[in-house]
Amino acid sequence: MGGSSTTTTIEAGEKLAGIQLQTSTYGSGLTLQYGRNRVPAKLIWHDDFRAIKHVEKQRSSGGKGGGGGGKSTIKTESWTYEASIMFALAEGPIGGIGRCWVDKSAGALNSRATGSGWTFFRGNRSQAPWNWLRSRHPGKAVGYAGTAVLANPRLDLGESGALKNYSFEITGFLSDTDFSGDAHPAQILRDFLSNGYYGAGWDSARIGDLSDYDNYCRAMGFFISPGFSQQRPALECVSDLLTATNSDAVWSDGVLKIRPYGDEPVSGNGASYSPEVTPLYDLDDDDFLQTGDEDPVQVERKSASDAHNSHPVAFSDRRQAYNESLEEEPDPVDVERFGVRQAPKRSLRMITRAGHAKQLSRILAQRSIYTKNRYTFYLGLRYALLEPMDLLTLTDRGLGLDQHPVRILEFEEDSEDRFRVVAEEWPFGIAHAALFEVQEGDGTAPDVDADPGYANPPAIFEPPAILTDGDPELWLATSGGALWGGCEIWISTDDASYQLVGAINTRARHGELTASLPGGGVDDHTNTLAVQLEGGGELSSVPVEDRDDLVTLAWVDGELLAYQSATLTGADAYDLKRFKRGCYGTPITSHAAGSGFVRMDEGIFRYALPSSRIGQQFYIKLVSLNVWGGGKQDIAEISPYVYVVTGRGLLPAGPTSCTMNISNSKPN
Repeated sequence: MGGSSTTTTIEAGEKLAGIQLQTSTYGSGLTLQYGRNRVPAKLIWHDDFRAIKHVEKQRSSGGKGGGGGGKSTIKTESWTYEASIMFALAEGPIGGIGRCWVDKSAGALNSRATGSGWTFFRGNRSQAPWNWLRSRHPGKAVGYAGTAVLANPRLDLGESGALKNYSFEITGFLSDTDFSGDAHPAQILRDFLSNGYYGAGWDSARIGDLSDYDNYCRAMGFFISPGFSQQRPALECVSDLLTATNSDAVWSDGVLKIRPYGDEPVSGNGASYSPEVTPLYDLDDDDFLQTGDEDPVQVERKSASDAHNSHPVAFSDRRQAYNESLEEEPDPVDVERFGVRQAPKRSLRMITRAGHAKQLSRILAQRSIYTKNRYTFYLGLRYALLEPMDLLTLTDRGLGLDQHPVRILEFEEDSEDRFRVVAEEWPFGIAHAALFEVQEGDGTAPDVDADPGYANPPAIFEPPAILTDGDPELWLATSGGALWGGCEIWISTDDASYQLVGAINTRARHGELTASLPGGGVDDHTNTLAVQLEGGGELSSVPVEDRDDLVTLAWVDGELLAYQSATLTGADAYDLKRFKRGCYGTPITSHAAGSGFVRMDEGIFRYALPSSRIGQQFYIKLVSLNVWGGGKQDIAEISPYVYVVTGRGLLPAGPTSCTMNISNSKPN
């Protein structure tokens, strides 16, 4: 029979029925964020899961010979997914959203990294429901008052249908732009304890004057950005805050007081702090109350193994996308004498700067190794006004103490109208570290989804057949900007259906002539080829033997030539001289300024052309990726380059017949 048949094979992928979630937690706490830090998004609602079908034609082929040949087509069905979602970020109202992270990708909101279509709600107390939710699902339209929310009606879930890990840099409560968005610890403490919406329920009248604490933190540069996201006792949260600022809390006179450990004057950031370093009492044997047969002053000495001379501090490094970094500043004198005795890592993610963490690490080490002794003794009612953090001196002949400075840690009244005092030795200067400069990292966390930028306009040509073993090929050279890491090459004959034919991972050395090049002889030692490279690269001079071996072969608007000398004349600009021209039989002609130039090397993409393509028009799209292999451009947003196949790469047709005459002759 003279007809033809068509066979279509469809390879279908599995279709998912719903959104894929990693974990689900009931009753998880909402982040209370002060200052500026990175917080994870929490999914609070999703619906309208949609599957989107994609059909890609992979290959079609026809039979050889007469009209009886058939055709076969293989198509692949795949699915991508999207859903409507709402994320809770933090207690509101917050100041705004900065950088965003989606798995390993990073960017601004509504950028390539996060996708478009986001609606941001700051978390006002009178916050209205999302309009889209109110129109589509009115029964579920909740305003989430007091909660910062992000919503997206059509969030792309990719081929997996799984929700990625989203986190956001947010500007929370009390953020101060003068200090990179961090907040003042004194303001945080007061708000955390007494705020009527989310505070710990503390009566603000029970919080004493925090001006000394505020001045100390400002002068030291102790600005922080704590985020409280887990259910913890308020006391633990306050304890971490005070540790991060080298201070402690004292309950006295019916109010909460904060006393810095700092024992040296310090100024900075428009504030000054002068510590009280004069002991309130010089105590001796006449002041201590006897308790039975025991010595009036009991001593407890810390084990040497517990006197850690190195205290690593883990913090959220703002310059490293808020990932955890570690700073460790041991006491050098003690390390030299006894070696490193490292304490367990102290996690203080509210610290965002390396200098703060390094200084705190040194202070913690000094306090650990120079306060080994603790003293317990009893005092009478005349000392009732003493309180923790006060300074005293102790004199006890039996212990060899002579006006030994100590700081009170505990001060409690017992049933016999006595005060039990626990104090630690206090050599002055141990609670202060030098305000040394710290060279912080510039940030090495890559933005793996950064925009690569468009590929530079390519040079497209058909090389002589001798370079392709007689098979016609299409060669293409391109490059890109600083983040350009290569591109995929898609080809179409109708500018509608595109096929991926390969990829470029190396920048080509290509550009254009900045001045005209006249014609010349095969050995051209007169003319100069002035070239401006598009995407950078280097052109080097070579010995004349390498030129003659065509090591520096270049394509110049249809002519192939090799050069001997290359002189840099500007940024990516060169003067090339001493040519071997008309290589591989290409015509030696003049070339106008603006003509294309390509250095023939491994940066060129080669595409095999069937001879049937001669005269056909190709549409070529270059879909860029960045240097990390991410940030792939949307092919729909790329304009095509048009090229018409000329057939220059075909070998000349051979003769259809041949006649040979042979004569037999005898040698002379």
